[in-house]
Amino acid sequence: MTAAFMVAGLAASVVIAAPAHAAPAAVLVTEAIPSTSVTEEDQLFFDKVFSFNTPDGKGVIAGTPDGRGEVAVDDQILIKVTRPDGTENTFVKNYEFQPPSAPIDISHMLAPGVNTVRIGLQDTFGVAYGSTSLWLIGGSDQGTGVSTVLSPDYKVVRWFMPLQDASDLTFSRCVKRLIKAGVTGVAPTCVFLLNTGNPEPAKAMTGGNWQKLIKKREHRGLLALPSYQVTCSAEGTVTATEKQGEPYINAGYTPTLGHKPALYLPADPYVNDPAYASGVPTVTTAADRRSVRVTLRAGARLNLAERGPGHLITGFDAPYIWTTLHARIGCDGRTSATLVYSDFPSTAAYQDGARALRKPQNADFTDFMTSGGRKPSGPGSDKLRSQCFIYAFPGADTMAIPAKPTKDDCKRGREHGFLPA
Repeated sequence: MTAAFMVAGLAASVVIAAPAHAAPAAVLVTEAIPSTSVTEEDQLFFDKVFSFNTPDGKGVIAGTPDGRGEVAVDDQILIKVTRPDGTENTFVKNYEFQPPSAPIDISHMLAPGVNTVRIGLQDTFGVAYGSTSLWLIGGSDQGTGVSTVLSPDYKVVRWFMPLQDASDLTFSRCVKRLIKAGVTGVAPTCVFLLNTGNPEPAKAMTGGNWQKLIKKREHRGLLALPSYQVTCSAEGTVTATEKQGEPYINAGYTPTLGHKPALYLPADPYVNDPAYASGVPTVTTAADRRSVRVTLRAGARLNLAERGPGHLITGFDAPYIWTTLHARIGCDGRTSATLVYSDFPSTAAYQDGARALRKPQNADFTDFMTSGGRKPSGPGSDKLRSQCFIYAFPGADTMAIPAKPTKDDCKRGREHGFLPA
């Protein structure tokens, strides 16, 4: 049995908020499950359905009955709630290579009255499974008036879709298009372009798919922003911000022809802008202290060992691939996120493991190739490609996003992602 029973309604679980609540009642879901060797792939090692009566529609899952204990599962917790009116909500959180999390507030999933709750625990990586003890408590704040908002986690994959698929390209068509674009050395360039594409990434980044992708190196860049928990006062202002995992950036790789087994050269990161060079998110609290903004940026281009010969052959320097992810978490319980990214190569974005975006690269690959310019550029003169796409994740509260972004739109998008202050 797999996570399929949790799929319906996943998008509804991306915002978590908890108003004040007093006199909580604790229900034991499971005692701690010790580390145990798995016996089957994607093993669902715990599955429980029970009724939960919550007069005010509040609830939090924690490792202790006081609602404060951390939660850890090896590897994944799946929650499905059927409300008194029959509507359903689901939530999935994967702990692969992640530390224990703060208690999981599921108040957004519940409604006042008797709810039917199903909790599954699943191994997705293999080797062993286990869990802390789990309690469902009828209130997350213990009567203090404090509330928490938990954002989804996001992952982004940049991959070079084979030009045969993206542009219906043959060798002869490639040669003609490169000649028209003023590229030299068209024959070896077309051989390279037609033989260094990546396989399409998985439809879901669960079940160990993320770690498999990292290991295989079949990508042009990866970015992962973990969930963030924002604690708000009774007055609705931010009092604390805590990440629930570790951010991740990988500049990507380019396959090198003629090597068996395949040789992958790591891309050179963009270092001209400290915000991109740092590799860590910027976290800022709004002036009115009612929301937090988290931004993670990444940029890279062809490794110098390939870029130098490539310039001699083609007559053009390699341009940068770049990705900027913005998330806003508000004390009103809303979370919003946008992705602003170069129009080449292809892009897949995931929210809580489920694919939210699959965007093929701009079919005009010659425009991307020549955008690096004829003059080689170093770290002090690097410029990011100006053409971009902009995507708002489901439920995002944004300013108007242009369907065909201009260069200025792309610049603005990199700065604030079209999210409100």
